[in-house]
Amino acid sequence: MKVIHTVAALAFACATASTQAAEVIQDFNLTMNVPVLLEFKTPARKDLDKSVVMIYNVETGLASKSITTALFTNDTEAVLTVKLRNDVVLTHQTLSAETIPLKIELGGKTITKNGVDFTKGDLAVTQHKSKDLTLTFSPSSDSKFKHTGSYTGSATLVFSQSTAKI
Repeated sequence: MKVIHTVAALAFACATASTQAAEVIQDFNLTMNVPVLLEFKTPARKDLDKSVVMIYNVETGLASKSITTALFTNDTEAVLTVKLRNDVVLTHQTLSAETIPLKIELGGKTITKNGVDFTKGDLAVTQHKSKDLTLTFSPSSDSKFKHTGSYTGSATLVFSQSTAKI
């Protein structure tokens, strides 16, 4: 008889426990932000060296300087516009009238202050990286000069891309 009371007590305890169960429902609102990605770097995605040393040869003049670059973007459809913020000129350190105008090319296109467009076909972006693009600094006229000494200058490239599809 004691076994029957124990089974009945156990059944009653289980029934009581199931009627005391609690339930919690939690809703979540999910969001995601895809940040704009537009970077100009080496093909290995390392920062470009900001110091460019151009070489002058007495016999041939100022040599062009080329750097292999790539653009990284998460918009493979939008047109990319590249322009110069300033005229690129090397100026003699002590004779400011002695200047060397430079031409800047990227991927075979001459970059100007008005800007040049690069299309999807120009960039051939796969996995967020463009094809390799050669950035070239070269003299825009005769590069043989009369004055020896140091020349310095700067070039600022501005990259812009619509983010409407991102």
